[in-house]
Amino acid sequence: MQYSTGRCFFVSVGLSAVRLEVSAMKPFTTLAIAIFTIVAVVHLLRILLGWEVIIQGVVIPMWASYLGLIIAGGLAFLLRRESR
Repeated sequence: MQYSTGRCFFVSVGLSAVRLEVSAMKPFTTLAIAIFTIVAVVHLLRILLGWEVIIQGVVIPMWASYLGLIIAGGLAFLLRRESR
């Protein structure tokens, strides 16, 4: 037997019931969280490993990665919190 109460499903197996959490996030929200998280991780790796980024002969300063980490990480965190 299976029944739902909003975001949770309960499945009866014999004498016990198992509670399954179901995420109600929309696919776009999940994709946006994943992209922002990947960007934040790449910025973090650049900071930790000291990668130098050069675009058309211009060296991108390290502070840009600190800013990118804060913005991308913050957006991923806020999207995740809002989607719950």
